[in-house]
Amino acid sequence: MIGMALGGTAATAAAGWLLYPRVRPSSSSEELEVAEAALLERMRGAGVHVEQRMVGLAGSDSRINTVIVRRHDRPQPPAVAAQQRTLVLVHGLGGGIGLWSKNLVELAEHFDVVYAFDLLGFGRSSRPVAPRGSPVDVQRWWVASVEDWRAAVGIEQPFEICGHSLGAFVAASYTAAHSARISRLVLAAPVGLHDMAERLENLSPRFRRILQTVLFLGLNRTRIIGLLGPYQSSYLRKVLEDRGPRWYGMDEPTREYTYHLQLTRDLPWSERVDAGDAAFSRFLSLESGWLQPLTPDELRAMRDVPTDILYGEIDFIPTGGAARMKEALGGGCRAWVIPEGNHHFYARNAGTFNRLVAGLEPRAGEAHPLPEPEHDVDRGGAVVGGLSGPDAARDRSPSPSPKRSQP
Repeated sequence: MIGMALGGTAATAAAGWLLYPRVRPSSSSEELEVAEAALLERMRGAGVHVEQRMVGLAGSDSRINTVIVRRHDRPQPPAVAAQQRTLVLVHGLGGGIGLWSKNLVELAEHFDVVYAFDLLGFGRSSRPVAPRGSPVDVQRWWVASVEDWRAAVGIEQPFEICGHSLGAFVAASYTAAHSARISRLVLAAPVGLHDMAERLENLSPRFRRILQTVLFLGLNRTRIIGLLGPYQSSYLRKVLEDRGPRWYGMDEPTREYTYHLQLTRDLPWSERVDAGDAAFSRFLSLESGWLQPLTPDELRAMRDVPTDILYGEIDFIPTGGAARMKEALGGGCRAWVIPEGNHHFYARNAGTFNRLVAGLEPRAGEAHPLPEPEHDVDRGGAVVGGLSGPDAARDRSPSPSPKRSQP
């Protein structure tokens, strides 16, 4: 989740600007569109057909920003045969289609057509306010938007779907609701498979106080960045310059795209710039972790869908959800660990990620199966006694390993 890194490190810096008037940042929807177009044009130079379109959703004014990638020798969608492979990519918190720039071209070698879209509330897609109510209402809202998008672009044959982080939760939730439409599910650094409460135990008292303040005030990543007032632009530029190559595997065009992705503000009156972040925040609780993990009924609905779960070895996402998924899905679920992979291994370890998403066996040293848990999974989804192997040492330690990347 790009947003967790940017918003989390900004929280302390923003504390002194709570009363600062809102300052319009130096970005716009047009600048984001130009930065995105530069990434797409680079992909076209790699020998694939790239189409970008804004897809309208039936029954609403919302539109979903979409990119469709295929090799020139492949048929144009939706005219694809039943035996051909279609992949849909769903980004994480604060992301957008441009962050798949290291994946789309290579994945088009393995799939007949690859779709990626900006989730409702993020990127260049519409940002309507999510329904008020429980987290399950927000979950259904995102699932319904994906189904409406699928119908609008004309995907009729079963397809493979891969989500990262928040996108993994959306992809899994969609699979549970529409399992007949999914031929394979890939969850990369997933949240929401279980309550993730074990990660809360490793938070420092100082960071817990910061999170308590953020949740109590109803703040989220976008609002926190906004509280930096006139320092928004310089802060984001510095973060992306310092961490872009090291944490996210970004080059200059991708950093420019990400900068505008976080700061775009000119929206219709009916939309909120922090719509996606506000929806995401509805799932968070400092006491119980993720408020709406997949239910037993949802897991049963997914039982016939082959599933791969991917984790980065030094990611902050706990791996306990994989045990719950394996117990529910049986032999149809595999879990992999990517050595030295952080939360953004789709970019930093793009070759490994692409091969695993394509369903290929990893090369020697690229990934290894996640160690099995030492004990059974309890009814709430947590792993009793922790994990075996190197994950056990990290999850039982009183504080996060120095090797672990931060949100």
